[in-house]
Amino acid sequence: MMNYRDIQLIEKDDKNFIAIACDVSGSIGEKPNDLIQVSNEIAGYYAAAVPLIEMLSIRGTPMSVVNTLSVEMNPSGKAIIKGIKRALKEIGVDEGCLTGSTEDNIATSMTGIGVTIIGEVEKKAIRDKLPMRGQQVYLVGLPKMGQQLIEEEIEGQYREVITLDWVKKISKYPQIGHMLPVGSKGIRYEVETLAKTNGLGCMIKSNLDINLDASAGPATCMLICMYSRDEMFMTMQTKQPIRQIGLLL
Repeated sequence: MMNYRDIQLIEKDDKNFIAIACDVSGSIGEKPNDLIQVSNEIAGYYAAAVPLIEMLSIRGTPMSVVNTLSVEMNPSGKAIIKGIKRALKEIGVDEGCLTGSTEDNIATSMTGIGVTIIGEVEKKAIRDKLPMRGQQVYLVGLPKMGQQLIEEEIEGQYREVITLDWVKKISKYPQIGHMLPVGSKGIRYEVETLAKTNGLGCMIKSNLDINLDASAGPATCMLICMYSRDEMFMTMQTKQPIRQIGLLL
């Protein structure tokens, strides 16, 4: 057993790992004490999207999806589960793999959502996609969270964040190396940690027009390592902004 980034890997056999990814969402939903007021379906969708993106980024295949909801089943839980199912459908995962539990004993005034993804990944897929010296680090999408995400992406349709279907598509492109969703600690932290944990150095560009320390909320942007950006890669993403932000040394 080993921890790889935010994913736990358990040896299954000579060729494969069992991979476990999870994420939590708190105070986001329709309850009276939720700080971010948004539909339960949307809250469920994004709660599932984060661990699904983690799983896809290591080229893993989801096998079981577990939702642990700190809300009653009806009506809140049903709407959250509907959002989770929408996320699964977007990447072609059978909703029959979904299981979980709700809180039906105690009344709740704030939404809490946990989603755990259990999947399988080839050892070769991880070994062959480790960051390498000389690769450029690209950022796809922009860091957004909370009210900004709601106003610009859910309501405004700016299309400046990565999507589940795009991550699945790009993960199959052979020129793409290491893929790393950006989390709450921001882009700079992820780049520096990526380099350090792989025995590399990094040079981050100084003239970037984005906040490198801003939270990316529900994995709204992603780091991609590759030796060069080519036209095929560019045509695979036409909506989310892409920019080179650094170099692995």
